[in-house]
Amino acid sequence: LKSMLETKALNPGRLHQNEARQIWLGRPSARPRVGFLFPGQGSQKLNMAGILVERFQWARELVQLADLLSEEFGVRSLSHVMYPPIDQARDAEQIDAWFRELSLTANAQPAICLASILWFRFLGELGITPVTVGGHSLGEATAFYAAGAFDETALLRFAYRRGQAMSQCQAKDGAMLSLRCSRRQIESLLEKISDGFVALANINAPNQMVASGELHSIEQLSRLAKA
Repeated sequence: LKSMLETKALNPGRLHQNEARQIWLGRPSARPRVGFLFPGQGSQKLNMAGILVERFQWARELVQLADLLSEEFGVRSLSHVMYPPIDQARDAEQIDAWFRELSLTANAQPAICLASILWFRFLGELGITPVTVGGHSLGEATAFYAAGAFDETALLRFAYRRGQAMSQCQAKDGAMLSLRCSRRQIESLLEKISDGFVALANINAPNQMVASGELHSIEQLSRLAKA
């Protein structure tokens, strides 16, 4: 694809396809405005951005940087967590175990940031740059990186520290609850919580609210909502 972009001069409104008709290139008459939205925790999957690591030296160098930082933070190499030998897995249970390890907060956060960096750099290699960037939760840090606020090393260090800090809280009995209701409805329910701490944590949509707090308070909120 990159070689096609370099060798095929496209005039505005023109289209080009390769011989196998698998790749189509086009140039609009007006340059589009592109925005990037970076994901947060929960978007992790095994071998994410692996195709880039297999094909490009610059991608492998970024993974090596992440592994060096793994040593700095005293954790397992990120490349081993993200890219286990899935084709050599004994069974589905082993693949599930690898995914659970990747999904640990301390691993997932730097892994997601690394995958985002890899795809961001790849799109840049193709000449695709955003006019605006944003991110969900952890992705906000990647958006700052994409906007030029800091480099890859700073982003990955931040992700390692953030992941480890959040992992220290996982032993406590906290929970979150998603409710399909309005803000007025959830605030009315929250006023009825008699013990512990719980609060409105996120407004995802006009009728989709998220509460966060101590486990027993969340359980009480769930019972009230069901009633």
